[in-house]
Amino acid sequence: VAIKDDNAMMCYRIAKNALSLRERFDLATQIPELYMNFYGRVAWRFEPFQAGVHKLRQCLDAGLSSGRSDIGLFCGLNEIKYALFSGANLKS
Repeated sequence: VAIKDDNAMMCYRIAKNALSLRERFDLATQIPELYMNFYGRVAWRFEPFQAGVHKLRQCLDAGLSSGRSDIGLFCGLNEIKYALFSGANLKS
């Protein structure tokens, strides 16, 4: 999904609202997709890389445990990329 700069802030607001709705309605089955789309595609423009590393790790675990290995592995790849960019230690 390509996001132009003028629409990036609107996408960020919509995604933050989606995160708050997930917490309100406890939609645990949609965690991998939601975290992948927010932390992997939108949040890196507005939040520090360190903030997304932990959530992408949760996305990896949730994706692999729910059978969505494609989303889980994509989150794992982004987690490694964010950890390297932010200078964090990589967990095995």
